[in-house]
Amino acid sequence: MSLAVGRCAYAQSLAHPTSLVVLVSSDRTMLQRIYDIQATNLCAITGQALLQWCR
Repeated sequence: MSLAVGRCAYAQSLAHPTSLVVLVSSDRTMLQRIYDIQATNLCAITGQALLQWCR
């Protein structure tokens, strides 16, 4: 299922190239895969990082 979520996030980044797409995941492999894509408008962060970002 996590692969499908990653693919959807990537598809969203392609469909909306002027928007930032942020995938929140605790799966280290998923975080690395998203990082490896090197899309300018797609990133992946942990839930803890999201909480810090919101503050």
